[in-house]
Amino acid sequence: TSLVLSHLGNLMGLSQHPPAVFQKGAPVAQAQVVAAVNGSGGISAALLSNMQNWKLNQLEAHVQMLRETNQAIPQPIAMLLADARRKEEKRTAKRVANRKSACTSRARKKALVEEMTRTNARLK
Repeated sequence: TSLVLSHLGNLMGLSQHPPAVFQKGAPVAQAQVVAAVNGSGGISAALLSNMQNWKLNQLEAHVQMLRETNQAIPQPIAMLLADARRKEEKRTAKRVANRKSACTSRARKKALVEEMTRTNARLK
């Protein structure tokens, strides 16, 4: 199962993490929030629900803290981080496309106004 989870992590772009990251029951550090751990050693639903609202920089800081303390990054946290990075990349790409579209639109409008001005001057 850890091979399958490791492969899943590679597909999600998490290949820089060691295979221990994807093992079931990886430990959780107590840093930015008090980590509530259930009996099986996994992350509690309440903590995971709270972490789903974290911004990318908060997740990255938490993962960095886990690395600095030589703790494994639990799979749900790794998946949340990958998802947050994907969303940020998507948001950035959308902004770039929007700026490009706006620039093109302004150029078309300027050309149209210039053409209408020339036509108007010709008709006078």
